[in-house]
Amino acid sequence: MRSFFYFVVFAAVLVAFFRSELAEDILISKNYSITQWFNQLSENAELKAIASFKEEVLASIPNFSEQQTSYVERIMEDKETLSVFHQRYCMQKDINPYVFGENLEKFCNLIEGSEILKR
Repeated sequence: MRSFFYFVVFAAVLVAFFRSELAEDILISKNYSITQWFNQLSENAELKAIASFKEEVLASIPNFSEQQTSYVERIMEDKETLSVFHQRYCMQKDINPYVFGENLEKFCNLIEGSEILKR
């Protein structure tokens, strides 16, 4: 009988605590920090993939001029910029004043062959 009473009191205390604002603040801040941590992990993985892809591109197309290299490095800073470039210049065949001809074709083939845009 005594253990049942303790169980009921313990359950009542837990219910009262989890309905309080203090518990909400604690749980929300933990949830936010865990979400932030997962976002950071996925962002780091994406940045590593982009960095290795950047090295692969610069090694595969050695005849880029200095301006072309700088332009391509800016394009490969993040996935969104690379995706816009691919859509505009590789898929829609728009004219690019920096990368053109054989270099553009090689660059587009490398983008399409990579896993960067498929993630």
